[in-house]
Amino acid sequence: MRVDRSQEIDELYWYDSEEEQRFVDFCAAHIKLIEGQWAGKQFILQKWQRENIYGPILSWKQRADNLRRFRSAFITMARKNAKTTATAALLLYSLIRDNEHEAENYVSAQTEAKAKKLTRICVRMVQASPWLTERLIAYPGSCIIEHRKNHGFIQPVSSEAVSQLGGSPHIVVMDEFQEQKTDDLQAALQTGFGARSQPLLIMQGTAGDDIHSSAYEEYQYAKMVLKGDVHHPTYFSFIAEADRKADPFSVEAWKAANPGYPFAPSHQSIEEIAIKARRKKTWLRKLRQFHCNQWVQDIDAAIDEVQWEACGRNDYKLEDFPGKPLYLGIDLADQDDLTCLCFMLINDDGIPMYFPFFYGPEKCIEKNMYEHNVPYDEWAEAGDFTPIPGIRTDYKVLAEKVADVAKTNPIKVCHYDKHHSYYLVESLEALGIELVEATQACGPMNACTSEVLLRITEGRLIHPHNAVLTWNAMNARTNENKHGKMFDKKLSHKKIDGMVAMALATRGAISELTGGKEEELNPTFFPDS
Repeated sequence: MRVDRSQEIDELYWYDSEEEQRFVDFCAAHIKLIEGQWAGKQFILQKWQRENIYGPILSWKQRADNLRRFRSAFITMARKNAKTTATAALLLYSLIRDNEHEAENYVSAQTEAKAKKLTRICVRMVQASPWLTERLIAYPGSCIIEHRKNHGFIQPVSSEAVSQLGGSPHIVVMDEFQEQKTDDLQAALQTGFGARSQPLLIMQGTAGDDIHSSAYEEYQYAKMVLKGDVHHPTYFSFIAEADRKADPFSVEAWKAANPGYPFAPSHQSIEEIAIKARRKKTWLRKLRQFHCNQWVQDIDAAIDEVQWEACGRNDYKLEDFPGKPLYLGIDLADQDDLTCLCFMLINDDGIPMYFPFFYGPEKCIEKNMYEHNVPYDEWAEAGDFTPIPGIRTDYKVLAEKVADVAKTNPIKVCHYDKHHSYYLVESLEALGIELVEATQACGPMNACTSEVLLRITEGRLIHPHNAVLTWNAMNARTNENKHGKMFDKKLSHKKIDGMVAMALATRGAISELTGGKEEELNPTFFPDS
């Protein structure tokens, strides 16, 4: 956690070391471990738990009233690092220590059954402690815990149910937070928290597989708070993860994501996963996600996120290559979709370099932005996407872009998707560009699709870190049959227009280099091969 040590913060907050010790003593005296080989033993907080997470959450206080400083806490680390045990202990401690009248404490997950995993541990902890039993009532059937005197409680609920509660939550734990697709629940909680003096939202989990979910956005926000890029003094962040470029089979990566390594989880348990991961792609994703705590796309993805990232560069643009011949691929759309112009050149080292330009109708993009949680506005501000006024894509804008590029670079051939292409084809023909109508089928698209995928895997392709193209790459799925493979929009997760245009541009280069017989040959084709 990053703590701002400026005078402003010192004047507002202070660290109550006695509070930290009270929680440590509470765990050691009254909390017994419930699961695994240590079941029945007293829970002794490890140094990293005490100093880096639970001590700070409970012990940083406001000078004005001595209430807790933090209102939100984001906690993520690899699996089997005792998150559930420690959070269960914190809930029981707060139910007693806060002495909040009729405190409503909820454990939320995608389903109530998942939420009960944590509250069931709370119940068993109460049952195992005579001291806790004197103060709390545990209901094993419903997995609810109630304070005997002030009637506060801990209750499991589904994410949907807690957002509909009409009460005043005191503490809410959103367990397995990586499964949250929208931020509706967090928005609903802000209203309910207003009636409490020191509410706390704990978002905890492991890395997920949907980088377009609200959970991933929250993770990115927590990283900015952690680095100090965002000033949010009531937001606590703890992130244990392996670096994206780290070897997922290395002990260093495992240590980075597992604060309890090598005891919980044990070295042997991770090594078992690693042995399988060396042989199967699906297990490699499990190793990266669950034991390196790295966000990954789902197992059907055509492109590995780390391999894609390794091919990206920010230090080049089309203007750096005047006079260099280009190949153009175009995937067109009309209304509720993206259009991509993707230029490609082969550099002096024989490496293909891509230059994508994305467009979309402003009105429809706004609708998608809110309904499907896609940040077109941020992409437009960054220059990765160009909104076109109206409800339809104005192909005149596209034609003007191609004409502008053609002033400095000869365009050898353009392969295009025939849908909605009439006006644009006329305009490009007027520029003297050779046009080839692309047949979207596994046979004709096999060579270029295979070439792109192979080069991504081997790191012999360069893309410009365009956010929309990366989104498309992570969405992409392939359709394969006896004739070959292609990027398939029907099978893919959301939009993949940029990858289709990228393959079409590649197809143009392959066709020229092979005399138009690319469908009969196998990759790879370019001079560095």
